[in-house]
Amino acid sequence: MDSKGQAYSVFKLLIAAVVAGAILLILLQVLQVLPPIGAQNPNAISSEIVKSQINSPGEERIIKDVSFNNGDSLNAKTIASGSGGLGTDQVCVFASDFAPNLESFIDPGENGKVVIYEGSFTQKTRLFIMCDRWNDLVDESLEVYNVDERFGIDEGLDNCEAPTPETSNYCVVAIISD
Repeated sequence: MDSKGQAYSVFKLLIAAVVAGAILLILLQVLQVLPPIGAQNPNAISSEIVKSQINSPGEERIIKDVSFNNGDSLNAKTIASGSGGLGTDQVCVFASDFAPNLESFIDPGENGKVVIYEGSFTQKTRLFIMCDRWNDLVDESLEVYNVDERFGIDEGLDNCEAPTPETSNYCVVAIISD
């Protein structure tokens, strides 16, 4: 066999290895051994965005490609501590009326402190985050962005407790449709 033939067989072997690797990657994602490509951890990304939103009152942020696996939670305490400036009573988390697979997102205390995903498959969602003073958030900011009609957020606020005083900074983190 000449050297040209040997190079061709090495090339075929390389192609086979790349294809096998791609198939393995797809298989591991289907079996949920690996998180979906581009997926973000709910608490980590929420903490990061809340930290930046504290200085942008009344500004809406939508976070794409957030994945929940069975048992994952969105936790107000974790988000507050990661924000570096808010207390647990200044963050409310909930699943909006338009959240995908809504019945699998559970708020055990119905108080806006924890939302646990109990679905049987990985759920890809988006997160809505807005920070402002409580009274401005409820009376003005959420209405300006028409979030009830766009994302079904109005009902979820019923479980959020107003901080004392009501002029304190407050952040809402809502699970919305993808």
